[in-house]
Amino acid sequence: MIVMVEQGRLGNQIFQYLALRSVARPGERIQLMGFDQLRATFDGLDARFTAIDTSMLRHLRSINYARIRRASSFVPGLDLVEETVDGQPVAPSARMRICVPAWFQSPTVLSTSALAAMQVKPALVQAARSVVSQHADYAFIHVRAGDYRTWPSAEAPAILSPAWYRTQLGELRLEGPLHAFVVGDEPEYVDEVADALTDATVVRADELTEFALLTQCSAGVLSASTFAYWGAYFAHRQKGGHFIAPQYWAGHASHAWYPPGIASPFLDYRSVT
Repeated sequence: MIVMVEQGRLGNQIFQYLALRSVARPGERIQLMGFDQLRATFDGLDARFTAIDTSMLRHLRSINYARIRRASSFVPGLDLVEETVDGQPVAPSARMRICVPAWFQSPTVLSTSALAAMQVKPALVQAARSVVSQHADYAFIHVRAGDYRTWPSAEAPAILSPAWYRTQLGELRLEGPLHAFVVGDEPEYVDEVADALTDATVVRADELTEFALLTQCSAGVLSASTFAYWGAYFAHRQKGGHFIAPQYWAGHASHAWYPPGIASPFLDYRSVT
């Protein structure tokens, strides 16, 4: 069995689930503690879920991984799943494996059978389609602000300017007219980006409906967000399309890929100046 306690929101949870499935032995159970957004968004998952808040195992939130690492050297059948610098899972062949906090942000998961089985729940797709139904061709603009103003560092933050979004949407519109749906985590900045665009609508819905909306678009401009990454992936898997992301992802300000192994073939990377 592989056990992992929830780390991060939906985009991170997708990477984590797929990485664990990629190292699971045939018939091995994956037990996910939390991961509520993942479970609420997708059909086709092969894992067991425990809601942390109501579980007798909720103390695992504060699990001491260093203590488990020490114990694994003399407890037969116990070990840790960890992560390489480029986002690959390292999974010893122990009978009981506990995953440390890790992100596994690598495109190697794109070829997994577990990903092929994942489908956005029909109710979410229906809710998203009701938002976009008045437009024949549309793209998403995903805006991330908040902690991106100072992450990965205050000197080289991952936030993107309204002008960058406007330029990339203009590139998409060279291929044909598109209505833009703007979504994001900070309403004031979403409005600022939308004001810099033409023929754009701000969408404010619950997070899972917004994710489903991304998956229904035929084009998009992404922030360096795993939420946008997976929205673009499922959209591209369904209908192809053109999806633009910042060159070097969250490391665009320092001109170095961050995370190191994140570059993926379904995205068109454009420079940020």
